[in-house]
Amino acid sequence: MIAAFLIRCSTNRQDYDRQLKDLTEIATKKNFEVKKEFIFGEHITGKDDTTKGDRQSIRKLFSAVDKKQFDVLLINEVSRMSRDGVSGRIYVRKLNNAGIPTYFRDRNRWTIDLDTKEVDTAFEKELGTYFDGAAEYLKSLKTQTASGRRNKLMSGQMTQGVAFGYMKKGGYDKETKNTVFIKEEEADIVKFIYNKYLADGATLKSTALATSGTYNKKFSVGKINHILNYAGYYLGYTIVTTTDPDYKEQNTFKISIGKIIDEELYKAVQKKLKENRSSAKLKNNAQKVRILSKLIKCSFCGHSFTPAERTDGRPVYTWKCMSRINNSSDCDSHINLNDQKMVALIWELIKKELISFNDYNEEERKSKIEEQDNKIKDYQRDIIVLNTNKNVEQKKIERAYGAYLSAPAGTEIIALDLYNKTLKTCKGEIDYIDSRIDSLRDQITFCENRIDRFSRVNFSEEYIKEIEADDEKKREVFLQYILAIYPYKVSYRILVIEVVTVDGLFYILFDGNQRKYQVATYIRSEFAVWQNSNKKYGLYSAGDYFLVPNASMVMDTDELEEFLNFKQMNKVCMQNGWELDYSNYPNNIYKKKFISNIERYNKKK
Repeated sequence: MIAAFLIRCSTNRQDYDRQLKDLTEIATKKNFEVKKEFIFGEHITGKDDTTKGDRQSIRKLFSAVDKKQFDVLLINEVSRMSRDGVSGRIYVRKLNNAGIPTYFRDRNRWTIDLDTKEVDTAFEKELGTYFDGAAEYLKSLKTQTASGRRNKLMSGQMTQGVAFGYMKKGGYDKETKNTVFIKEEEADIVKFIYNKYLADGATLKSTALATSGTYNKKFSVGKINHILNYAGYYLGYTIVTTTDPDYKEQNTFKISIGKIIDEELYKAVQKKLKENRSSAKLKNNAQKVRILSKLIKCSFCGHSFTPAERTDGRPVYTWKCMSRINNSSDCDSHINLNDQKMVALIWELIKKELISFNDYNEEERKSKIEEQDNKIKDYQRDIIVLNTNKNVEQKKIERAYGAYLSAPAGTEIIALDLYNKTLKTCKGEIDYIDSRIDSLRDQITFCENRIDRFSRVNFSEEYIKEIEADDEKKREVFLQYILAIYPYKVSYRILVIEVVTVDGLFYILFDGNQRKYQVATYIRSEFAVWQNSNKKYGLYSAGDYFLVPNASMVMDTDELEEFLNFKQMNKVCMQNGWELDYSNYPNNIYKKKFISNIERYNKKK
């Protein structure tokens, strides 16, 4: 019989050689043949995660298993196969299904009897316990950390960062090193900023430029604004709130930091800030309120996009983030949006998804309401199943904790390590399940909103036309239904536009290179999420792709999840009829009839 070795070590070469020596001795005693190409081993630290991919030695191992190149597998210790409860169970199950007996030297047991070829199901379950770890350790660690933080706050020490103008005492004395003091050189800058801003004609930008020039240190508009709004400078104290990790109770602490300015100066600045924000008199035409004003937000810095006229004299505006140009932030946005195309896109989305129920008669409305009711019931059943799976993961954590508490003498460190790894894996799975449940609950809310609007319709076809002819009325509708718009660049002239509405979040897939076929597509965030957006799933890596958590809901597949690029998702949207024809925007030169040079010559002739 041919034997394969699985070796794993996280430190030095001696550990690798020791495992190789131990397994070779076993193979010799059992008269197994050992070939060098079937010694699967590597230096690795951390856990395995089969959801992201197996480590290289495991991939090679199972490639050889599929090709039936060896008969038995020898492993020195259980932890050498995997330090993750889920991954370890999967590996053992795969080997058993393939009929490969696996020997764990530290347990002196086989997963499959060499003579009868029967699977040792009791040992398989026992291995699951060994792969797991324990759970209260992290919780107790969090509790101890929170308790220490509360003790420091109660003694007047700041456990987090301090505002500009202040500093911590520092040193080695734990009782005083986090005590807050005024930093005199920065306090002088704070006073300068307040007085400079109150000067006649001063603005946030002029104050930022003046402060940067005077003190030879960069001050952005955002930083100046933060300093001018920090009440602690005149109050002489700050409020810190903590949350108990066990009981979720909030505790509030008042930390003394010292006064830098007086109340009169602070309130004078606040008055000017308020007047500047609420000023109705605009400086130029570019600042006039347009349909999309304050709705388009920068995906890098969060500031609102600014409209700008074209330099070629055409009556067209483009939207772009000006914060980097105005020195208010280190923004890296280089996205320009055509105002007319954006208005047309968003208006089509509003008509199709938010006020699109005017063409149905009473019987059709009842049918649509029943359809939404059935969807809600399906989603509720899915949530019940997911909650069941969540309980399974929580029980794994409980079992892991029990295994840690009952670990034999001398194995406590390994048990604790396995417990922590298992806890992290189960927590990750629970977080994923919670995200799926949140997605389904959002979908239920979406269905409930549709039922509500199917039941009472306020938009007639005549009223729609009236809105389209009046920019002020259209602006009112936009403000009623649209909360924010975030554009994300995919490549040249290709964007994913995230639209936050009162009825949920949508992604518009816009390809500006298709000038003659001016149709964009869109999809709801309950169906797919753009993983380069601020709303991406934290459990998956960021990138230019869509994550489809419930793939079977939007395409013909049995997969639980799918990863689609822009073109693939665009095709899915087209197949589902989620399209937005924006070709009716004003000044669309591509709607005019094009005349070739030959046609023009023949016409003249």
